[in-house]
This record gives sequence, structure tokens and C-alpha cells, in this order.
Amino acid sequence: MENCKPVATPAAYDVKLSHKDGSKLADPNLYQLMVGSLLYAAVSTRPNIAEAVGALAKFNACPTQTHLTAAKRVIRHLKGTKDLCLNFRKQGRPMVGYTYANNASDADRHSKSGAVFINTGCPINLSSISLSISLYYGIRIYCVV
Repeated sequence: MENCKPVATPAAYDVKLSHKDGSKLADPNLYQLMVGSLLYAAVSTRPNIAEAVGALAKFNACPTQTHLTAAKRVIRHLKGTKDLCLNFRKQGRPMVGYTYANNASDADRHSKSGAVFINTGCPINLSSISLSISLYYGIRIYCVV
């Protein structure tokens, strides 16, 4: 992976990971080692890969080559963005929040939603949840200024 080509995003938009994707099984020890290291990076220093790594962690028991390729893509993203950092400034820019929700569009029929709040140009809060379709009744949005 030292000479790999960097990518701009940690996950490919058109790849949908599933338990039965038809590809060959990958080495579970290698996969779990990679995902564990990526989880550490996501929690400690790189919150931008948290969603992709969380999706990969679902397949630790029986990873396939497709899952291994997706994990390698996250590593390629980290290689291409290793010089990026969070810069907190003392500027009067307003706090901005972005949200995302999909209504059970994944194959597992779970609704996903997420939010990120940015203050002075840096993310200060990042959240992502997955809800079962039977528990999904509606969304209430509260804005506290």
C-alpha cells in the first residue's frame, strides 16, 4: 500500500456493501486488523472516515474481497490526505450545521441520518445513526441558537 494511488473520498459512492456479494472470502485476520486500525484513526484523529469504517466493521465475521477492497480504499484516502489538519481560528464566522437522511434506501432496509456542525471552519460535532424501518416514524428538528 506504500505506492498506492490516493483517492479523494474514503468510500466509493456506487459500491453497496452486503453480506452476500458473490465475491471470494478474504483473510479475516488481515481484514479485522485493517478495520481495527481504521477505527482507531476514525475515533482519535480522522472523523471524516467514521462512516466508511463503521460500514466496514459490520463485515468483520465474514469479509469478502469486495470488503477488503473497500478497506484498502479508506487507506488510500488516508494516504492522499495525510497533510490535512483541523485549524481552529479565532474568527467570528458563524456556526453552520449540515444534516443528511435517507429513508431506508439501503439493501438492509435501515434509515440512516447524520449531522455535522462546523464552528470557525472546523467540525466540532459529527453524528450518524441507523434506524430500523419499524422504528422510523418521523423526524423532529430542533435548532438552538
